[in-house]
Amino acid sequence: MRLTCSIALLCALAFADDQAKEEATAIAKRLASKDLDTQLEAVREAAQNQHSSLTSPLIKLLKCKEVAVRIAAVEALGLRKEIGEKKRASKALCARIKPLEDLPDRQDELTKIVAALHDLAQTNAIRPLMDIPVNSDQTLAAARLRAAANIPSKEVIDRLLQYASSGRRGRNARWKGAGAAIRYATQEQVKGGVREWRQWWKDNKDKFDVDHAANLRAEERMKQAQKQAKKNKRKKKKGDTE
Repeated sequence: MRLTCSIALLCALAFADDQAKEEATAIAKRLASKDLDTQLEAVREAAQNQHSSLTSPLIKLLKCKEVAVRIAAVEALGLRKEIGEKKRASKALCARIKPLEDLPDRQDELTKIVAALHDLAQTNAIRPLMDIPVNSDQTLAAARLRAAANIPSKEVIDRLLQYASSGRRGRNARWKGAGAAIRYATQEQVKGGVREWRQWWKDNKDKFDVDHAANLRAEERMKQAQKQAKKNKRKKKKGDTE
């Protein structure tokens, strides 16, 4: 009886895998469509389909001439779940940072890439995210630091402390962004500035659990999302009664 159940389960899994592959193949064909609406719809479907065969065609769309397709592809790549595909997606998104930094009209696209890299949280994004130009917009710089801070790695804390202490010009602004990122990364509150945080890190680095901190960040984001959802619901209800 147990053997029969096992065979049935394996058959069901094989069927599901074949079906997912067929769906992914169909989506991939439409991703290459020259029709904008068809392409956008396919990207949205690809965002919900985790088959590995869709990562490459989504990466290819990062250089599409249509901005709506590029942004949709960025968001879809940010939703990859399997670790190997997350690494591939992260690497491809990181490669787009430098080309976009000096294009003022494409900062929204760069912001979307940073948000996707935050969610992917891969170590290959640490350097690209933290190699921030001196003249970078402060809001975007803070987002890049926060995205790096979501990566479960002790290297991130080292680099954030280095970033906060680098140079003399704009040090207060750098610490404002880096300090917020360090608190986000560690989920700790330390009174003081860079000096105090350096001492805290020196005392706690060896025993610091990056995975535990990552779980705390995830819980924090979930609570914030739930709070925002309730706020939106109250706002909508109030609007309906007016």
